Amino acid sequence: MRRLCGRIILVILALLGLVNLIFFVLSSYSGPVIGLIMAAGAAIHWWRKRDVIFILVIALIWLFLHIFELIVLGRSSYPVFLYLNVLLSIPLLYCSIKMYFSMKKK
Repeated sequence: MRRLCGRIILVILALLGLVNLIFFVLSSYSGPVIGLIMAAGAAIHWWRKRDVIFILVIALIWLFLHIFELIVLGRSSYPVFLYLNVLLSIPLLYCSIKMYFSMKKK
């Protein structure tokens, strides 16, 4: 199960990077560039070191930042990308918590 969660984490980080890249291309906002860099950096870090705590922190920051943005901005001009950022960070958080407790048991 740890191996599956590890792959899911890598795929979700790649999807988050892709979503933010598309969002940057379609919009004139600079926020998606930060998301793209953060997702790419987290994916590379995960691929090389398998640091669950780092991914857990990234997932929490990603989720709370986009929920805060959703609450404050309400309706944005590109709601699909905002919702994708929120929805993709939930399984990222779940898998990182699951792997953290699995590693803590051993």
